[in-house]
Amino acid sequence: MADDVVAEAQLAVTELVTNAVRHGDLAADDEVVLGVDVRVSDVRVVVSQPTQVKAALPAAQEPSQAVTHGLGLVIVDRLARRWGVEPDPPGRVWFELGLKR
Repeated sequence: MADDVVAEAQLAVTELVTNAVRHGDLAADDEVVLGVDVRVSDVRVVVSQPTQVKAALPAAQEPSQAVTHGLGLVIVDRLARRWGVEPDPPGRVWFELGLKR
């Protein structure tokens, strides 16, 4: 896998796992699970949490100097070929990155 795709996947994963931990209403023993499926033309990543994902496709903010947080989904949206939310427990947020550039 190309280094740029790996770096983009790492950044998007960091944003989604952080969102799950910060906003997921997780209990102390709950787990956030990361799934990665590398296919011929793309890589699909799923971040799952045992609780509901609070919003289906939350509105992404536009970056500005006044905005200091809340840009994780903007980053995912700009990096990913496709992404989505499955809100019902277990909640999942997924994205796909293309491998052929």
